[in-house]
Amino acid sequence: MNETHVTLTGVVATVPEVKSHNGTRLLSFRFVSTERRFDRATGSWVNGAETWATVTCWRALAVNAEQSVRVKDRIIVKGRLRTDQWTGQDGGRRSDVKITAETLGPDLAWGTATFERSRGTAAAEVEAAVASLEAEVADLPVILGEEAGSGVPALAALPVYAAFPPLDPDEEDDDLDEDEDDEDDEGQAVLDTRELVGAGAR
Repeated sequence: MNETHVTLTGVVATVPEVKSHNGTRLLSFRFVSTERRFDRATGSWVNGAETWATVTCWRALAVNAEQSVRVKDRIIVKGRLRTDQWTGQDGGRRSDVKITAETLGPDLAWGTATFERSRGTAAAEVEAAVASLEAEVADLPVILGEEAGSGVPALAALPVYAAFPPLDPDEEDDDLDEDEDDEDDEGQAVLDTRELVGAGAR
């Protein structure tokens, strides 16, 4: 199917309305693009014909437009153009120009704007999880360095879990007192934590 793509500059004529279609977010508003032409008789620029359209934004563009677009804003719209036609109650023919926006932004010929990159929900959740983990790590005890007479070198104030491998929660406490190496399920030797620390003293 052939599609007509247009790029128009104009003014947001109505308050943007947020809706949901089958669970998908959308935002729509009326938009007017006014022709500007030079009048030789008066030697000045004057307004010409007006083109009215209904602009619809979907998904992420709808979310960003909801936070950015206000009535009377001058914007640039690029998208797919179509015309709906129907018969009114009086029997007359009616038509409406519609633009499904692919991109939308402020018209900087009329003012200034500051761009802020939006972040997806997944990225925000990851950042929140990292911040929570960092807060937990901050409360853990750390190894401050060589203790008097121990001969153990400093470990740059690392958290305990970073200096030693995690212990098996099913092990008995008295297992820590054994000098012999344990073996994991695959038969690989697991160094006793005291031997790992003592290795720096040899």
